[in-house]
Amino acid sequence: MWIEDRARRRIFPRIAIAQLWSHLGLLSYASDAPRVLRRDRHDTGHHSGWSRCDPVSRAVLPLITQLVANVLLLVPAAAPPVQSTQDSGRRRSKHVKMKIEAVSASISEDWHRLRCALWPDHGVKEHRQEIAGFLSGSTTEPAAVFLALSDEGNFVGLIELSIRVYAEGCKQANPAYVEGIYVSPGQRRQGIARKLLCSAEDWARENGCGEIASDSLPDNTPSAELHTSTEFQDAGLIQCWIKPLK
Repeated sequence: MWIEDRARRRIFPRIAIAQLWSHLGLLSYASDAPRVLRRDRHDTGHHSGWSRCDPVSRAVLPLITQLVANVLLLVPAAAPPVQSTQDSGRRRSKHVKMKIEAVSASISEDWHRLRCALWPDHGVKEHRQEIAGFLSGSTTEPAAVFLALSDEGNFVGLIELSIRVYAEGCKQANPAYVEGIYVSPGQRRQGIARKLLCSAEDWARENGCGEIASDSLPDNTPSAELHTSTEFQDAGLIQCWIKPLK
């Protein structure tokens, strides 16, 4: 087809442009007159040689014609946007069905496993003691713990909550506080942490809390993205100082 012939694609628009000049009185274009466009002997598709024109038209009109032809034919179509394949998180996250359960003695081993992964610097024995204290009711912190159960029957996430007297940036007393939240590495970017936070908010409301607060280290970008995506507001950074006493 002619549309596939690059040389012919250049011819037809330029003839149409020349006819436009004729209707405007800029060229003499009549059936008994020589053709407005003629091929040079070694022409490769670019046409030249206007006839029956005054000197000004002969100098200027080819330039205008070439410019319009370039605009019509040679400007490539805009390429479709390329979707980023970077792990920005939310755009390519695949949400899965997940059940959130309040912790109990029957799943304490799963809690212990996830807790050790979240706080590896805390000793295994200390974790077991704190879990035992929670289950017996002898400790007040954490005040609530929820685990995320996958469709495969594996516990892959946890959130621990407390009620603090005060939290940085809060306007009300006794806010709920996210003491820790964790999702197994192979299960991340699937909305599990969001579901855990939703359960935490429901628990906070049931316990009379008007606000919920949390914290993260300055270089923990995934945690910051999670908090901002779930409508937490940045209350500012603080520096913590310690001094051993002799």
